[in-house]
Amino acid sequence: MVLRMFLHLKKSYLFSIAALFMLISLPISSAYGEDNFRGLWITRSSLVSKKSIDEVIQTVHENGFNNLVVQVRGRGDAFYNSTIVPTAEQLKDLLKSFDPLRYFISEAHKKNMRVHCWFNVFMLWSSPNKPKNLNHMYHKRPDWFCIPYSNNINRSSQSNADIIFVSPGITGVQTHLYDVIIEVVEHYNIDGIHLDYIRYPGDRFGYNAILKKKFERKHNVDPLELAVRSEDIIKSYGEEGYRNLKKEWNDFRAEQITNFVGNLKNTLIKKKRSMILSAAVIPDINRAKNIFFQYWDEWIKEGYIDLVIPMNYEVSLNIFRRNLELMLQSIEKEKIIMGISAANQSKYKLASKVFISRAMGINSFCIFSYTAYKKFPEVIDLF
Repeated sequence: MVLRMFLHLKKSYLFSIAALFMLISLPISSAYGEDNFRGLWITRSSLVSKKSIDEVIQTVHENGFNNLVVQVRGRGDAFYNSTIVPTAEQLKDLLKSFDPLRYFISEAHKKNMRVHCWFNVFMLWSSPNKPKNLNHMYHKRPDWFCIPYSNNINRSSQSNADIIFVSPGITGVQTHLYDVIIEVVEHYNIDGIHLDYIRYPGDRFGYNAILKKKFERKHNVDPLELAVRSEDIIKSYGEEGYRNLKKEWNDFRAEQITNFVGNLKNTLIKKKRSMILSAAVIPDINRAKNIFFQYWDEWIKEGYIDLVIPMNYEVSLNIFRRNLELMLQSIEKEKIIMGISAANQSKYKLASKVFISRAMGINSFCIFSYTAYKKFPEVIDLF
């Protein structure tokens, strides 16, 4: 009895260890092909000095990574020379004498590694302290904030989210963000654009005054009424009419993001920029659609993005596998770069997830993040 209990409790760990040894025993050439995406998310904290960049480039090159996803826009700011958005506070006076992004790209290309510029798109700020720079969009355009319906009820003009997003459906927001991304495309020799926070904060968001009017002009109903006065709407439109209007509102919010992504791809094509457009997305495809209005399977099918990187950071093997099964029901495995976190699990857990992914036909990976990866750099042998 004791032995059976022990084996039951240790089953997942034994599987993880077995997977690790199975994978690292393979020759590197058979573990992955030359063209497979062996990526690493590199957060903006690694761009604050020449020394830190040199350390990143040397480490990732020695360990066989070939695609570096480097964060250049974190909180509505720039970790590069920009005439559109303010310089990140972390850089202080560095940009007067040194452009960290240009240097990063140059050093990475010398070692035949591709650089994808990572933009936090609709997420604007995430600190209890306001931005110091008064030219920051936080100060200049609070009317762009993505508002939850509870704030409309309380007549608040601020978002009560843990982090502040701008509203995807506002024309000014989309134009501004296009300009931000295209500025980097035109001034830096990059290999790809990587979109993060390309979603709403949640399903109770999107009730910005500008966006509400945009929907009301089209459907003759204030979406706020659908959220807080459902009984009145049902009396006027019937239960089926109410359900249809709710679906229209959800579809409307999703369309704003899909249109943004599609228009960005068209802009890159018109400018003859043959770079990879990828997106970090919610791994549970149903949750991505129903909660965050992120229809990333459609983006792939329509050719709006080239690759998708689901952030499948789950510690649970069952949830990880379920997410992967849902993905493969919708899109081609060749379009998936499996995103796995090294920050919240052991290398044995990570090994199991690599084993599962490869067994299901996924041969390309991106690890979150460089900082976490340094805890056990031997995991590159898995890829």
